[in-house]
Amino acid sequence: MALIDIRGQAKRRTPDELIQHLNSFELELKFSAGVWFFSPGGGRFHSPEQTEASLYILKMYGYQGYFGIDINPERMPVEQALRNCMDALRAANDRINSLDHEKVIWATTHPDKARGWLEAYLIRKRAMHPENLPPLEELQMG
Repeated sequence: MALIDIRGQAKRRTPDELIQHLNSFELELKFSAGVWFFSPGGGRFHSPEQTEASLYILKMYGYQGYFGIDINPERMPVEQALRNCMDALRAANDRINSLDHEKVIWATTHPDKARGWLEAYLIRKRAMHPENLPPLEELQMG
């Protein structure tokens, strides 16, 4: 099987263009499965944060390919492992789609003015009960 040329998906964007793209582009979660025998954890990503960060980067670039699911059949039945992996990717995708992309991009392009804000924001987005956390200071984008 020949490799598919995906260079056409790459595009340089200004921060405003990137925000517009992030607000309009939806990752289509197409899955392919493989067996991963080399990692005792059964996968390449070791935390939900790494998975979300990877999906966010793929969304930024307009990725349209497949998402590989690596499983270790010694840990659980294959069907359950596939369901768990697909559910985890769908949940992570929902979380990144719910982010305020304008604030995320502004915070990453102005680290001197937003130090720690993005981390606090993401903690609250992942929290089951964010209302139990102290309120997040408003990001002064200006």
